[in-house]
Amino acid sequence: MKKWLLVMILFVLAILQSHQVAQAATAEWKKLADLPEARIGASTGVVDGNIYIIGGGSYNKGYSDQTYMYDPSMNKWFEKSVMPTARGGAATVTIGNKIYVIAGGSEDRKFNSFEVYDAKKDEWTKLENVPFKSLKGAYNVQAGAIDNKIYVLGGGDEFYSYNVTTHEWVKEPQPSVIIKNATSVVLKGKFYAVSGNTKSIIYEYNP
Repeated sequence: MKKWLLVMILFVLAILQSHQVAQAATAEWKKLADLPEARIGASTGVVDGNIYIIGGGSYNKGYSDQTYMYDPSMNKWFEKSVMPTARGGAATVTIGNKIYVIAGGSEDRKFNSFEVYDAKKDEWTKLENVPFKSLKGAYNVQAGAIDNKIYVLGGGDEFYSYNVTTHEWVKEPQPSVIIKNATSVVLKGKFYAVSGNTKSIIYEYNP
C-alpha cells in the first residue's frame, strides 16, 4: 500500500513540474495598444484594475495636463479629465480610488502643487500646496502612503506628512543627510528613501 502511495505522489509531482516548465517556456512580453501620446516623466496610478497615466512631457508639445486611462480587459485607452497643473516628474500616491499628484515641474517652472484625481467621479481637485520652503522641481520629490497619511520628501531636506482625513500638513523629522533625486517606497508601515545623487545609501523613516 505504501509503495503505491509513493508512486502516486511521484506521479503527481512529475505532472506539476512539467506544468511549471510549460508555463516558463511560454512566458513572454506582449505589445498592447499604444498610448495616445508619448509621455516622459508621467505620473501613474492604478484604480480598480485600470492604469492611469497623468501629465508628463513630450519632445513636440512640452508638458501636459492630460489624463489617460488604460483598461487591460479591453486593451483600450480612454481620455479623462485634465489635471489642473500641466507638469511632469511629479510624485504620485494612490489611496483607494484617488490618485494624488505632488509637486513636479514644466519646461521652465517648478511646482509645489498638490492635486487629487477621483477615478470614480473622473474629477480633479486642487488641495493645499505642499508647504516646502523652496520649490523642488521635477524628479526631486518622493512620496508614499502609510495608513491615512501621505509622506512627502522634497529635495532630501524637507519632510512632511498630509492627513487625508483632516487635510492638514505636518512637518516631520528630516533625514540627517540631503538625498536629492532619490527613489522611495513604503514597506510594512515604513518609508524608505533610496540612493539619490551619487550616494549609495538607504534611509528608513518609521512613523
